[in-house]
Order: sequence, then structure tokens, then C-alpha cells
Amino acid sequence: MYPFERFSEDAKRALTFAQVEAERAHHPYIGTEHLLAGVLQVTDGLGVRVLAAIEVDLQAVRTRLASMPSEDPILHRQVIPTSRVKRVIELSFEEAQRMGAGEVTTGHMVVGLLLEGEGTGAQILKERGATLGDVRDLLAMLAEAVAHDSGGDAARAMDTVAARRILAAAERDAAELGSGVVESDNLLRALASDDAFTARVLKRLGIEVAAVHRVLTPPDEVRAFSEAVQQVRAEKKKALAAGDYQRAAAEHQRQKELTRQVEAQLRRWRETLG
Repeated sequence: MYPFERFSEDAKRALTFAQVEAERAHHPYIGTEHLLAGVLQVTDGLGVRVLAAIEVDLQAVRTRLASMPSEDPILHRQVIPTSRVKRVIELSFEEAQRMGAGEVTTGHMVVGLLLEGEGTGAQILKERGATLGDVRDLLAMLAEAVAHDSGGDAARAMDTVAARRILAAAERDAAELGSGVVESDNLLRALASDDAFTARVLKRLGIEVAAVHRVLTPPDEVRAFSEAVQQVRAEKKKALAAGDYQRAAAEHQRQKELTRQVEAQLRRWRETLG
């Protein structure tokens, strides 16, 4: 095993949550499915952001846990990690080393789950169309963003309920357009729609919120691509619900290609705004 002092605080919390999930489900072991649930409960970690991007949520994992056989808690005094979980931990360390990271994060754990490939945690990820390449790309992007955020005090100031609400609204706005990237226009629309203070400031400047929305509304051709992304996403969910993982994977690839086209269209439109 590897030295646990090289785990980030988030990763340590994920392991603690994994044990709690196993006990909660009355399972006499900590499996990869419990580790996945643990990662999802570290809401400020890299892992949960990656999982949100590929539409994996805690409720779905807990539903799977509830369907698995359980034991009377009196029959076992403690839960222990399975060999698969130990292997995931090893692979997480190796992934952190590969990325040049100084410590193991919950993001590396998600990669470790996919690299292990056989456990229930990996099965849940694959059922939702997750691929190793996509997860690695997402993690690298998020890790780079965190590395460039040197303003510690500013970051703490932004960590408020209002800021989180605006960011969530901007993420929803980007998703509705079929994009996986939040840009400044997504934030502006979110601020204009969901933040009373911003609306008051705009009004004092003589700018109507409706005017902001008119300027920031993408053209019809972009909307057409966005609607196509939404349709493909719905088809992927249907395929997953039906257990047709081959079709789900095909729809996932279509979604990726359409998303690239949407983002290219959006970039061209944003350039016209100056």
C-alpha cells in the first residue's frame, strides 16, 4: 500500500465517507461502489466536479447500493476494503504520479475506478457513458484551473451561497446551449436573471435586463445545434435506462461531436460581439 499522508484532505474524507456508506447499506466490506459514493460526498473536491460533468450523482449510486445484498449489522463488527478498492487506491497514486501531482485527490480516485475497470464503481461509471479518456481530459482541465487560481483570499470570498448559486445557474445556461464550458456570457445571463443586486446596478446604469438578454441571445443556428445536443442527451439516457449500453456509448460519441460543433458556433458568435 502507499503512504496515506500523500492523500489530500478531500481524498481522506472520501475514504471516510466510503466507510460510512458501507455501514449505512449494511455491507460487511468497503467496495468500489462505496468509494464512488464517498467521492460524490466531497462536494468541494475535483472528483465530484468530474462526475457531475458526466452526469453521475449520489442518488444513482445509492440506488445501486440499495439493490445489493446486505447483512445484519450485528453479524459484523467492522467493514474492510476489498482487494478491488485497494487496487483503485494503488492506481490513484499512479495516476497522480503520471499527472505530476504532489498528492492524490478525489479526481485521481475517479480515474483509478475506471482503470481498475471491473468493480461495481467502474460499472456505474461506464453505464453512464464515462470513458477513461474523457475523465482524464476533464480532470486535467479542472486541475489546471485550480493551479492557476492563486488568489486564496479571493477564492474564499467567492465561496458563498450567492456565488455558488450564480455559478450553478451559469453551468445550467451553458448546458442548455449544449456546451460543456462556462463562458462570460453564461455568467452575464445568470447574473442578469438570478441576482437582484446585479439587476439593480444595471437599472441604475440605465440598462434594462431584457436588453442584456436580447444582446446575449445566440442566433437561431446555434440554438438548432443546442437542441440537437439536448435530443441526443435524452436518447442516451433512454438507452441507459433500457440497459442498451452499446447504443448509449454511440449516443455519447454523437453528443461529444455535437457539443464540439456548438462550442465552435458559440465562439464565432461571441467574436461578433466584440
